[in-house]
Amino acid sequence: MAAGKKRMSARKFRAIFLPVTAVLLATAIAVTCVMEYWSTVMDAVFGSAQVSTIPAEGTEDWDTDYYDLNAEGMTQEQTAIDGQEVARRAEAEGIVLLKNQNNALPLTAGGAALSEENTLTVNAMGWSFYYPSLGGSGSGAVGSNDLVSPTQALEAANILVNQGLADYYMDWSQAHYTDWQITKANGYYTDDDTNTEPARPTVGKTYDAAWDVPELNGDEIAQACEESGAAANNVQILWIGRGGGEYHDLPAVMTKEGGSVNKYGVNPDKHYLELTDEEEAVMAKAKELRGEDGKIIVIINANNVMELGELQDDPMVDAILYVGGPGKAGFYAIGDVLSGAVCPSGRLADTYPADLLASPVMENFGSDVYYDADGTFDNQYDTKIAYTGTDGSAKERPIMFVGYEEGIYVGYRFYETAAADGYFAADGTQADPYYNRTNGVVYPFGYGLSYTSFTQKITAADYKDGQFTFTVEVTNTGDVAGKDVVELYVETPYYAGGIEKAKVVLCGFDKTQTLDPGASETVTITVDQEDIASYDDQVNKCYVLDAGDYTFYLGTVDGTVYGSHSWAYATPADSKVLTGADNAVTFAKADAVSDTINCTAGPGKVVKAAQSGRNISSGMKESERKRNPRVLAAGNDLVI
Repeated sequence: MAAGKKRMSARKFRAIFLPVTAVLLATAIAVTCVMEYWSTVMDAVFGSAQVSTIPAEGTEDWDTDYYDLNAEGMTQEQTAIDGQEVARRAEAEGIVLLKNQNNALPLTAGGAALSEENTLTVNAMGWSFYYPSLGGSGSGAVGSNDLVSPTQALEAANILVNQGLADYYMDWSQAHYTDWQITKANGYYTDDDTNTEPARPTVGKTYDAAWDVPELNGDEIAQACEESGAAANNVQILWIGRGGGEYHDLPAVMTKEGGSVNKYGVNPDKHYLELTDEEEAVMAKAKELRGEDGKIIVIINANNVMELGELQDDPMVDAILYVGGPGKAGFYAIGDVLSGAVCPSGRLADTYPADLLASPVMENFGSDVYYDADGTFDNQYDTKIAYTGTDGSAKERPIMFVGYEEGIYVGYRFYETAAADGYFAADGTQADPYYNRTNGVVYPFGYGLSYTSFTQKITAADYKDGQFTFTVEVTNTGDVAGKDVVELYVETPYYAGGIEKAKVVLCGFDKTQTLDPGASETVTITVDQEDIASYDDQVNKCYVLDAGDYTFYLGTVDGTVYGSHSWAYATPADSKVLTGADNAVTFAKADAVSDTINCTAGPGKVVKAAQSGRNISSGMKESERKRNPRVLAAGNDLVI
């Protein structure tokens, strides 16, 4: 060390070094957080790293570059465009045409196809047309940024919207949207909603939900139509929207006390999934504007099954489309289907009952669906849980729960089994009691119409090495190009007192490519026997295949889509004598499963049948149950 130069003391070094290090560390953390928040900007400025995938041994031939991450031109902007196209295509493939009376769809103008030179102006009726349901809630929620609105989507399909009627709806919403907000002023315990512009009622909060169904009343829709010159348009698009998702059951009673409905849709005799009084008033006006030669097209924009029997049976309702939650870009597909640019090919993933409350599963579903954190509203059960209030005090609140006692008989498994057991009675409205409007079905699982027609036939069926293989020929017999869906259902052997089984179960499906009129496509569906086994929860505690006949049904019989109910109209042929034009095929015991097979232990193990009874009904008389050994209990006494 140079003479006269004093070494810095450790204390002084620490006094300088530690603060400087702390500042540098804090700066580094802050910069890291900022850069992470603005990572997309950082990537755009400095470029992003290349992603490399190193396959594990044995997976070298797998296509792991699914997203083509390293592809040239793979930009954020292009990804957004591609994503919109995927959403549009997915919605187009999934839209279900429920009704198309007298070929009301696709829409035309002057008898000719729509085009930029030949447009059609319609009256868009229904508040949800202007504020649609994009998706579910919670993890299923969809933001509204860059939303392609129904108005924009229809205009892209050369369907113009009555602007005066649209303005009335928008002005009305601006004046009334606070009526359905979750605020203390509306009787809620908190001010959750702070939006200053109209929006759909909030149903995605953990502790509260607003189940109002905003809509013009009879006087308001009459005024709106008069001021907008709606009488000049005889095509009415009636849009029915419903929310729903995580956190909350839907209200079975449309009142403030019973279902958190503040003002719109209030009716103690109705539930959330049927038309409100206001919607019925709008429908009445739509019928008036339709006249004798117009059309009413109903769009069901809902996350749940709705009661649609009255709309299906109403001759003034010309067509019904189920569109689900289309997201931000899916509304384009609705315009495509309405205009005929896309031929609908979707199929229902649910059964649509005539009366949702008549389903046996409703036996345990309470009507008090308002969840209140302060416990000021009655709940369906007395169970309480403790929590700490905002003031720090100990409180109790009710906890909601529902006892699921239906076992395997959920959805179509109940309705088809009940139909096979003679549960449904004729009410004079439909030829098949299954479709009665009291407790029957309006649209079965797997149902869906098209703008064209198809035939399906099983041309070959084989069972080998534990696998069933079916060759199905699909032919477009109509005048429009379109896609068809092949649905295959199986009926497995059932023995009274044996393992619980539904009448039929969906075991395979596929969709064709676009088929031109007159064109055919062969679809092959394979079914592994282990996938149609039934769980024995009484004796063997494993999945079991019972020995006996196995019958497979196509969901389309003689050109009509019956979906899960196709078994009632199919004519099964023996697997050994197929004619090549059959809609169902039975593999006899000798040709398929000849021994009861325990699928856990492997083929060949004979097991004893379980002693549980088929249990699918509610309210059957004792004498009826004795005549039918499949039904061993009624009401809530369900065997699970």
